Amino acid sequence: MASNGEAGVEEEDMIQYPTLPDIMDWPLQDKLNREKDLLGFYISGHPLDKYAREVDDKVEWRGGAPLATVKIGMLFQNRNGLLETVMPYIDQGVKDAGITSYQAPGKSAENSGYTGLIIDARHLSVSPSIAPMILTGSDNKQVYGNLKVGRDFAVERGIAGYYATLEAAKADTDRLGANPMVIKAEKTAVSDAHLWINESDATKLYYADLNNGFLKECRVGIVIK
Repeated sequence: MASNGEAGVEEEDMIQYPTLPDIMDWPLQDKLNREKDLLGFYISGHPLDKYAREVDDKVEWRGGAPLATVKIGMLFQNRNGLLETVMPYIDQGVKDAGITSYQAPGKSAENSGYTGLIIDARHLSVSPSIAPMILTGSDNKQVYGNLKVGRDFAVERGIAGYYATLEAAKADTDRLGANPMVIKAEKTAVSDAHLWINESDATKLYYADLNNGFLKECRVGIVIK
């Protein structure tokens, strides 16, 4: 009896491979959602990948670095419509961290006439962020951040501006008005992007804003070194 080789038939030719149906690939977003649900992270890409090229043309740079950055899978810069895109991710991250809004005790003080807020953080090592938070208390209640801003103002202005000097911040009356409140941050909290102030200052800020509403309008500046 002739062997397979003698008959000129390769063993591989004798294997019967099944015919697979021609099935369309999942849409990318569906694929990403399934990867995240199953594995806890993305493999095929990231929901924000398609915005990366557009965002790169809208960056404000200072000293060779983007003025404000956020890391969600990859590095993105804060400019124009990007904040609107990433806000749901920011909201979910704050919720997952258990951070809730600060409510001051006591009664409202008299109208202070403050038009904005400057956080002096020159003495700290701070990473500029697309969505910085001002926190207080042992449980890091949010005095200012995504829970406090008006979305239209945030998209238009960004949640906060960053400045190299206190004088530069005070000079930006378009954003901070003529009489901004100045508070010195005591430390960073949660990460080096977020700043912590004591509860006495948090209470003063809470009621100053209650009277004048500058936090909702994102009239906040952060001075860093």
